[in-house]
Amino acid sequence: MNKDTDSFNIGDAFSTLSSLTRGIIGARMGQNKKLDSTFVDKYRVSTVDTVDCGLETAICAPNGTHVVQRYATEEEALKGHQAWTKFLEDGHRKIIAIGFGIIGDEEIIIE
Repeated sequence: MNKDTDSFNIGDAFSTLSSLTRGIIGARMGQNKKLDSTFVDKYRVSTVDTVDCGLETAICAPNGTHVVQRYATEEEALKGHQAWTKFLEDGHRKIIAIGFGIIGDEEIIIE
C-alpha cells in the first residue's frame, strides 16, 4: 500500500517479496554477519549485517523477532546494540518494529 494514496503497487509488493526471500536464504546459508548478541531476561538483542537490509538490530522475543533499528555503519550498529540492550534492561517493552517495502512500521509490546 502507498501510505499517501492507499493504492497497491505490484512492483512494490514484488520488491518486498524478493527482499524477504533473499533475507531468508541468506540467513539459512549463514551469509548474515553477526556483530553482537546479548540476552536480557527472556529477550535477545541481535545486531547483524543482513544480505537484504544491511546493518540492523532486532529484538527476539517470545512473540516474534522485531527489527527495531537500521544503520549506515558498523560503529553506529554497535552503539545502537548497546542502547537497545539498555532499553530492555531499564524495563521498557513497547517498541516500534521497523517495516520495509510495503510492510509498514508497527507498534508492539513484546512479551
